[in-house]
Amino acid sequence: MSGDAARAAAFSIATINLGPPGTVRLEPRLTGEGWDTAQVEFCETDPATGACLSERTGFAIIDFGRNEAKTFAVFVRFNGAVIPLSPETNRVNISFDATVSPSPTVGQTSVAVTSR
Repeated sequence: MSGDAARAAAFSIATINLGPPGTVRLEPRLTGEGWDTAQVEFCETDPATGACLSERTGFAIIDFGRNEAKTFAVFVRFNGAVIPLSPETNRVNISFDATVSPSPTVGQTSVAVTSR
């Protein structure tokens, strides 16, 4: 994903729960360098239209039924941050963590990010 340092960029993810019903914490994390002023938020989306079903947030607790699919839009605001092209380190990581203790990661994905 590439975006202008003064603007924003977005990407989408889709997931399906192949396990038992449960509740997860969804939280995007920024890794790498240059993120000092960048911000990442997401929202659950309508899979047919891509429209947000709720306000954008930095994390959420989400209930998943067995075999339930969900889609999300992820937004990165660079706010002047200069993210060098380094796909192996500069990434937005999305993790789905169980809310039971201990809270293991039950799913994850990531996308490389750079600003121009």
